Amino acid sequence: MSNIQELKELTSLTVINIVDNEIDGMSSPCSCMAPIPNSSSKQDTRVATYTQEFVTRLNEDKSLDMNNICNGAHGLSLLLIAEYKDSHGSSEKIVKKYLLFDGGPNPSVWRDNAEKCKIPYKEISHVVLSHYHIDHSNGLRSAVPEICKARENDVTVDLHPAKVATRGLKVRGKIYPMKPDNPLPSEFQSMGANVDIHQNAHVVNECFYVSGEIKRQTSFETGLPGHFNQFHDAKYGKQWVPDEDIKDERYVACKLKGRGVVVFSACSHAGIVNVCLDASQNLNCDLTAAVGGFHLAGSGVENRIDETIAALKKIKPDLLLAGHCTGWKAKAALAKELPYIFNPLVVGGKYRFNSL
Repeated sequence: MSNIQELKELTSLTVINIVDNEIDGMSSPCSCMAPIPNSSSKQDTRVATYTQEFVTRLNEDKSLDMNNICNGAHGLSLLLIAEYKDSHGSSEKIVKKYLLFDGGPNPSVWRDNAEKCKIPYKEISHVVLSHYHIDHSNGLRSAVPEICKARENDVTVDLHPAKVATRGLKVRGKIYPMKPDNPLPSEFQSMGANVDIHQNAHVVNECFYVSGEIKRQTSFETGLPGHFNQFHDAKYGKQWVPDEDIKDERYVACKLKGRGVVVFSACSHAGIVNVCLDASQNLNCDLTAAVGGFHLAGSGVENRIDETIAALKKIKPDLLLAGHCTGWKAKAALAKELPYIFNPLVVGGKYRFNSL
């Protein structure tokens, strides 16, 4: 389905963080997600709620077994669970749709954390890879087979058509490849999955908008310095080709009833501000929240932190959940400048967005 007008407005949206850089199952939520005093009998008007991993373990395991705590890894993998009301005459039911967004950097980490988070493999009908970086794609080498086995191969992997095998970073004049190479469409097919290739924006499973190329609108978000591709094809051979824009990266977005757009950006190589603007404009509504990696870590991009925060203040999201490649310097600045809308994104955490 490609008609954006048919995108469902959700009554709730739950996010389970399967893989992320940071582990923190103890810290209480920031004020934007903290419980409202004396409101247990009233509708919860918070944009989202957060359940710490330790609380989940205590509730589910009736103990705090450290063997059941998730492991951190440099990457990102989120399970998105969309809910909406489906009415037929006088009857009404709640429909749930599940989508896996990226797989993190390591197959064994994904499998281990998914088991600890009790991820329902059988419910996941679609997997979306944001872009061809191994810290997002390699974990799908365990995720997709597990889902295929649970669903008897009835799963679709959504990919960009870019033919990228190896990527690399230039450090002190030398290009270092990121290893291992990215899985290609044929590998996912050999696992038993269906593969859908999309250059342009489209809607997946009625609830999830997958972007096309992200429009560059800001002057300060200029890609990833020193980034290269090695395509392994007849045109380029095995030459390294500069690619700081990383135009194959895509985001996923959902519409939350009564609120607006929740956008999930794995790395934000186009810039998190560009991502937020693109999502709000394409879905024609206000930005409720931005979730994922803001890519403000590293000497080549940390000079963008102040301008990024200034631009986010103008956009006025209700909530920012920053993880993965955001970096501690950017997180500290976000916490200082936007204390009522910022909360770190951590592995093992559960985040539930509420509609109005």
